[in-house]
Amino acid sequence: MSLSVVMLNWKRPTNVRRILDGLWQSPLVSEVIVWDNNPTTLSLDGKTKFIMSSEDMGLFTRFAAMSLAKNDAVLIQDDDLYLPHETIAALYGSWQAGRYCIHGIFGRHLAPGPGYSYHRSPSGPCPIVLTRAMICSREYAAWFFAALGRFRHLFDGSVPYGNGEDILLSYVAMAEYGQLNAAYDLPVKELPSNDAICKRAGHNAHRTRIVQACEMWLETVQPAMDSERRYRKQ
Repeated sequence: MSLSVVMLNWKRPTNVRRILDGLWQSPLVSEVIVWDNNPTTLSLDGKTKFIMSSEDMGLFTRFAAMSLAKNDAVLIQDDDLYLPHETIAALYGSWQAGRYCIHGIFGRHLAPGPGYSYHRSPSGPCPIVLTRAMICSREYAAWFFAALGRFRHLFDGSVPYGNGEDILLSYVAMAEYGQLNAAYDLPVKELPSNDAICKRAGHNAHRTRIVQACEMWLETVQPAMDSERRYRKQ
């Protein structure tokens, strides 16, 4: 059993170093890939694989790094979240038991009617799992980029570029397997995040546009998502 971890770096080098120290203490983790969109802030540690970008290439780089992972199971996490080994193990166990969806900690349900709800979903089935902490199969990266052409125009002007990538990945997974993703109530430790993406102007409106486009697309490829349809009609 082994797991690859993918994380981005931009402006939180202290967080990243703390997270890396914890990840390398987990017996499940055999590979960590950090895509460094700001390569002046981190130093190499001899174990972590760093991909140094000369400029900020946005959030799609998560999945570019994911496609290079050596393990089938890939954990993607943000740099403002510390996951204890018990949480990593629980997510990995969920992935082993059901590889046909995304497993994570921060789920989102759709609000009644068109739109996007930012209220955290209860643990259980949900359409959207945030890349704050999720585990899925490496092949999902290829599926994401195969679908991206249909939606790329929606990301023009997004801050940072690619914001909403977790929504698209979640819908790609549902389109491929015809079932909801899953979120779990697992312990995490929040780290400093003064420049959090979710606090930026226009965040909700932008993600609503991504959801609406993904919903229309899903209707054409998987018209039988009955459980979520029932939820939305309540």
